[in-house]
Amino acid sequence: MTGRAARDGGVQKIHEIINTNPNVAHWNIISMHGAVSASKGTKAISDYYVNSYRNWTTYEFPEADCWFLSVATMTKYYRGTKDKNVFNNTIAAAFPDRFLDYTDFYASRSPHRMIDTIHWDEETYIDLIADVIQKVRQKRQGADAASDYVVAEVQALCYTNETTIVLEQPDLGGTVLFPTVAAGLPILVTGVTDNGYFRVELGELVGFVPAGGLTANIDR
Repeated sequence: MTGRAARDGGVQKIHEIINTNPNVAHWNIISMHGAVSASKGTKAISDYYVNSYRNWTTYEFPEADCWFLSVATMTKYYRGTKDKNVFNNTIAAAFPDRFLDYTDFYASRSPHRMIDTIHWDEETYIDLIADVIQKVRQKRQGADAASDYVVAEVQALCYTNETTIVLEQPDLGGTVLFPTVAAGLPILVTGVTDNGYFRVELGELVGFVPAGGLTANIDR
């Protein structure tokens, strides 16, 4: 999977496909690697995949968007795996905006849609690919929309409420930094976007809260 010294067959094949289709304006590369490796249940193997994928994004395919699917480690193939979560969790932590979690999708189809202990039937793969394409399209559209926002600068102290979530960008389809926040916490608002989000300062971190997710004042 890594490739500065020698590309493996998969990486080489992707380059061949890209090179023979020069009219494609943008590439989305979707990886379903790692099912057998994940059965080892080790952090070392998981880190190897992270390093390989970083090589994809920074060296092999820097102009493409790479997406990494979760592995169905809840199936009986992984019965003897000591840590069933380490592989998916490691990939998700390294690529939070490029990791696609299909745990619920797999669980709802296991074992009745499997043809053996690790492979799914044809219909499941069709359903999976169709859903991945839809999610990738939504994420790219959201990223494109979020990149066009305009911010009006403000300085205001507001408070979190029961609906507060904090996003990386002003886009509900994007990366969620904090899916839940305790109500009543003071938070500094530094801007308001023209697509309806508060820009907030969280120490060294900047995030965005949807309109309605903050309250101007709070009863003490």
